[in-house]
Amino acid sequence: MPRQRVDPLTRFWAKVDKSGECWIWTGAHHNFGYGNFAMGGRMRHAHKVAWELEYGPVPEGLHVCHNCPGGDNPACVRPSHLFLGTPADNTADMIAKGRQARGERVHNAKLTEETVRTIIARALQGERGAKLAREYHVAPKTISRIVHGCDWKHVTASYSRLPASTKPIRVDGIQVRNLRQQRGLTQPELLHKAGLCPDAAWLSRLERGIRGGMVPRNAYALADALGVPLEMLLAPAAAADQAA
Repeated sequence: MPRQRVDPLTRFWAKVDKSGECWIWTGAHHNFGYGNFAMGGRMRHAHKVAWELEYGPVPEGLHVCHNCPGGDNPACVRPSHLFLGTPADNTADMIAKGRQARGERVHNAKLTEETVRTIIARALQGERGAKLAREYHVAPKTISRIVHGCDWKHVTASYSRLPASTKPIRVDGIQVRNLRQQRGLTQPELLHKAGLCPDAAWLSRLERGIRGGMVPRNAYALADALGVPLEMLLAPAAAADQAA
């Protein structure tokens, strides 16, 4: 006997719990709490389907966003708790409500918040980024961006990173230039590898001896990109201070 097909409308609302103010989707869920509903041969967000069942197709270029009175609930499919917004509106709404994918919630993230804290602590103790990168199976630039607070900001913002505003240390620009040339790197390539500002003007001045002071975290990133300990880049007086 052929299987009787159930109307999509009936099938959809059979998976909704209407007992509370928010109408909760009880079927399959996406990683971030949004409902999934198979319709038309593909998987769709349940709240978007709810909007279309109530109000019709979503205009091109717009997104269905939540505005639940008790605080946004991704599993809610009550049409009156939904509104249309542009992609910019949707992104701003997610950021304002802390729902954007970040850190270990990103589907292909290799690190966790705990390992990021460990990486920062070990970097502060002087371990080289290249070694940490090999151990955690990520690119050296990833370690540099973590240490400098460029990535995983929700972890690093409240964590003691390499200081950015402490007294500059003296770096031997000639040594930097020699090491860079030995490795066949241009100035922009070195800066990119170190995760530093791509403007090479300051590095050019450093290598010509016009300037020598660098904040510690930038000096660390430069040394790491060159594959040497920080001590190898320090001017003699600075190296003596470090040893002391």
